[in-house]
Amino acid sequence: MSRILITAASTVAAQKVQRLFQGEIVLADQEKLPAFAFPGRQVVQIPEGDHASFAHVMLTLCLDALIDSILPLKRNEQLALAEAKVLFEEYNIQLLVPDKDFMAQTSHSNALDHLLVVDQGKVNGQLQYSPNLSGVFHFNAAQELSLLSL
Repeated sequence: MSRILITAASTVAAQKVQRLFQGEIVLADQEKLPAFAFPGRQVVQIPEGDHASFAHVMLTLCLDALIDSILPLKRNEQLALAEAKVLFEEYNIQLLVPDKDFMAQTSHSNALDHLLVVDQGKVNGQLQYSPNLSGVFHFNAAQELSLLSL
């Protein structure tokens, strides 16, 4: 069974996004959160995404907790992990975040309707986008993707 870590656990976005995934969900947040608020879920505390050692802390956490994938929801976390994508790939940990060039070129949204999970260009197992594209996106009425970022 796969284990995915989703950040920004205290937000409505994290609560909604976790329903899009199968497997074991581990929630993470910068704030210390009470475990009773998230029954049946492991909750861990992480540093801010702009912290100098954020990527290394996340890698250590993933190795210790046997995490297979990370879905960062905050913009600073997405940027930090996009920079470290190769490092995580060396340990077979998938980052559900587009590469930094795509992030610079695309729009970002905090809308929580019409969400679409893209995993290495695939939606529901079918290749529909570039294989470099991963993350959770808002799909608007004009059929454009905007990266979900808080």
